[in-house]
Amino acid sequence: MTKYHTHDFDWIENVPPSSVALREKIRNILHTSVNCTANVTSLDLTTGKFQITLKGTLKKNKLIMH
Repeated sequence: MTKYHTHDFDWIENVPPSSVALREKIRNILHTSVNCTANVTSLDLTTGKFQITLKGTLKKNKLIMH
């Protein structure tokens, strides 16, 4: 078993742009992170376009023993 759930990362590049699914995947990644930071790398005030870089550490999977 892997230490981390990475299925959201595997799927995120294939999500349609600006879709609800993309927002949910990003939310899931942030929710399953121990910590995270965001860096605004560009912002165009004329067009409203922006670029943000997210960095973080995923929570480890917890094994449940029965």
